[in-house]
Amino acid sequence: MGFFNNFLDTDIYLGFNEKNIDKLILENMENFAGRKLKLNKHLYLSEYKTSENNKKLIDKLVSYGRFYGHPDTILRSYTKQCSVMVTSKDIAIMAATLANDGTNPITHKNLINKEKTDYIVDHMAQHGLYDESPTWWKQTYFPAKSGVGGIIMIVIPGIAGIGIVSPPLNKYGNSYKGVETGKLISNIPIYHQGFLSSKKLLSFSTSGNINFDSDKHFIVNSPKIYL
Repeated sequence: MGFFNNFLDTDIYLGFNEKNIDKLILENMENFAGRKLKLNKHLYLSEYKTSENNKKLIDKLVSYGRFYGHPDTILRSYTKQCSVMVTSKDIAIMAATLANDGTNPITHKNLINKEKTDYIVDHMAQHGLYDESPTWWKQTYFPAKSGVGGIIMIVIPGIAGIGIVSPPLNKYGNSYKGVETGKLISNIPIYHQGFLSSKKLLSFSTSGNINFDSDKHFIVNSPKIYL
């Protein structure tokens, strides 16, 4: 389900040539991260050369008449966006943008409206961690999206964005430590009324110690915490 949607999302740019598609996608990622990002060309070429499974998924979409762009162009552009280098802090800020109804809390740019943000977050809650999604939701109630590179993006609407990076994967293709960290974070009383009344929106990465002050507000002692 998730992979099909990823290809269809890239396919919406069918009216553009490959160079313009790549430019639009990278600029969008940069707007969400709040900084310039770079494509890792070596990673892209390596991933593209071994993308037989993705080609099969595209062929399936074509057979159902649900693929509208040129298959090779879309596959290349999709693989490039998977090869853009980001940090856990970038992921946290992207997540915080979704938590903030589509407005980047660092740059204050409004990138998407609330209706589209709610749609994205809803799908993250239902399908964000592949076949582990139902179990994750019951254990955390956090909308999240994982990637096979070991990243987990967690969105807590109106509260915070969390970015976790730890490459070793579990049997579902999700970050093992990322999932376990998410479960631990879910035990923190994030929705405490004192916190909500503070009207603070946070973004923090899996690098640092999280404590509370006397009013039950989050304090991130370090801007980075690496597992």
